[in-house]
Amino acid sequence: MRIYLTTKISEEIIIENTKVNKIRNVLRMSKGDEIEVFNGRGVSYLTKISNISSKQIVLNFVKYLSQNLNSSRSKIHLAISMIKPSRFEIAIEKTTEIGVHKILPMVTKNTNKIYTKINSNKLKRWKNIAISAAEQCGSNIIPDFSPLTDIYKLSKEFTDATTLKIFFNENNNNLKKNIKEVSSYSNILILIGPEGGFSNDEIEFLEKNKFTSQSLGENILRTETAAICSVFNIHSLL
Repeated sequence: MRIYLTTKISEEIIIENTKVNKIRNVLRMSKGDEIEVFNGRGVSYLTKISNISSKQIVLNFVKYLSQNLNSSRSKIHLAISMIKPSRFEIAIEKTTEIGVHKILPMVTKNTNKIYTKINSNKLKRWKNIAISAAEQCGSNIIPDFSPLTDIYKLSKEFTDATTLKIFFNENNNNLKKNIKEVSSYSNILILIGPEGGFSNDEIEFLEKNKFTSQSLGENILRTETAAICSVFNIHSLL
């Protein structure tokens, strides 16, 4: 059993939210059972239930399992064009399982504008999807979510020389092109366009602003599939 908690780590950790029902009634855990806790920032630790009731669960700290040992690894930032909500949520779930530090919903020339409204409820839903994915897969990282952005804002935000900037272009025929020494960068920014891809003007702009063009193969992938494959490919290079 793994749960996400932002509570300050101490000898005694008290749970008084909706997780009480899940732990007590759904999973039927009891006093003495062990629970792994993670904070979404790379830290995880083992706890043991010392007291459990219908309103409160008290956990005792046992030991650290991870103390952000991967903090020196490159952080992956995924900028993905807004698409149909159900498909965007698949991208969130699967890239969280693989490992991503930040997800940046993006609008491009070919983005369907009917999907670009982001409110607090949508952000909360995305966060819950990411938390659930991390709890299930064993990841200790839960991605942050940015406000709606575009390639022009991203080019200004990510200017540091320690950031590798990549956009995946379905018209790139150089299938054997490799990104060398990926692990030497502190941050990796991945751009995934909408169905229809980036426009010629956008591609020209990205190339002029030091974004590396890459391909995911000969087949044209759906946006959420491209996002999943790109994050996986970067992890394999790391």
